[in-house]
Amino acid sequence: KRRSQVAPQTGVSAGVYVFSGPYIQMAGTPLADAVNTARVGGIYFGPMPFPRLSLTHVPQIGSAQSWPSLVYLAAASFIGGTDLAAGLGLDPRALQSLKEFGNTVTWHEVAHQWWGHQVGWASYRDQWLSEGFADFSASLFLQFTNKTMEQYNKFWENSRVGLFERNALGKRPNEAGAIWMGFRLASDKVPDAYARVVYNKGGYVLNMLRWMMWDQKERDRYFIAMMRD
Repeated sequence: KRRSQVAPQTGVSAGVYVFSGPYIQMAGTPLADAVNTARVGGIYFGPMPFPRLSLTHVPQIGSAQSWPSLVYLAAASFIGGTDLAAGLGLDPRALQSLKEFGNTVTWHEVAHQWWGHQVGWASYRDQWLSEGFADFSASLFLQFTNKTMEQYNKFWENSRVGLFERNALGKRPNEAGAIWMGFRLASDKVPDAYARVVYNKGGYVLNMLRWMMWDQKERDRYFIAMMRD
């Protein structure tokens, strides 16, 4: 089954494909997220490089993947991370993690149409240009789809905690190494260092540049010019 919509102002055609009837009734959330990503991303990054975008439902609970003009989305993107986690009876920490994933993953994966597909990386050392930029993009869409900055600020606070929180061995992901180390960041002592540094810290670097370039009068004008160049 399919539900589609053309993004206003951008002309990008987005369609959601699902396995069964009940999910088509919940397709409005990822469809709206995709349309908003095309709209806000078009302002900040330039036109989406592909005129059509297909989002498909996959059976996994919490996973996603992006290809040029195609995005795989798990159940959390349709049901909503909060309802899904509660229905599974997860512990509070896992529930919060799944809630955050379900609420932002569509934006992250659609942002890969720019960061990862239009702009790629030369080697694993540059992969943060894909994942870090997509993480930053998710925060940008949070800012522009909410009336207050609360969810935006919470997004970055969660990223900060993930970087600096000590694990059972007393190690922080941020101590594993530099962003450019890519997948080599992960080890037995800090197994989640790759995700925390490449995704979270990579996004933080771009967020830092945005606010350093922000101007009281021109606002994001200079940052937008850089990102569209």
